[in-house]
Amino acid sequence: LAFRDFGLPYEWGVAEYGTLLATTGGRHRLQEFLTRQGRGDAAQLAVALHTAKTTHFLDWIRSGAAHARPGVHELMKDLHNAGITVGVATTGSRSWVGPLLTRLFGDIDFAITVCGEDVDHLKPHPQAYVHALDRLGLDARQAVAVEDSPPGLSAATAAGLRCLVVPSAYNRNEDFPTAVA
Repeated sequence: LAFRDFGLPYEWGVAEYGTLLATTGGRHRLQEFLTRQGRGDAAQLAVALHTAKTTHFLDWIRSGAAHARPGVHELMKDLHNAGITVGVATTGSRSWVGPLLTRLFGDIDFAITVCGEDVDHLKPHPQAYVHALDRLGLDARQAVAVEDSPPGLSAATAAGLRCLVVPSAYNRNEDFPTAVA
């Protein structure tokens, strides 16, 4: 929709988007894509497109169309009810992460939420996890990360965390050799 908003001929199908996920951060992903299309205005256009995409995404979240993967809400609720501290470390933008967490997990109190704006380096850099651990007052040996992608696994393990991986449809056939499960 964002591409159409700007009269651009691009459309990302499921397979192409899966390939593009190798670049973390929506704005960065857009900029890299636009640069490959030969756009000299890639940086500024990526900012405008990302803003439009976020608006559409927020509308989608608020419409109730967003759903957690099967079992995730129950797991998060069980962890919370067992007194286990649960936090979020994402490269996503706070503008949509907050509404998404509220929509999907509004009955769960996350101890912290670290978003892309809170760090200088996005995943696969470990900074989001290092920052989250610092805010939680935990050593990496006291925590476990749950990730869904190779960049996330790389970030978690580089921060010294053990990591469980629940692959997404985009990467279910990839190997995750450093994951504990």
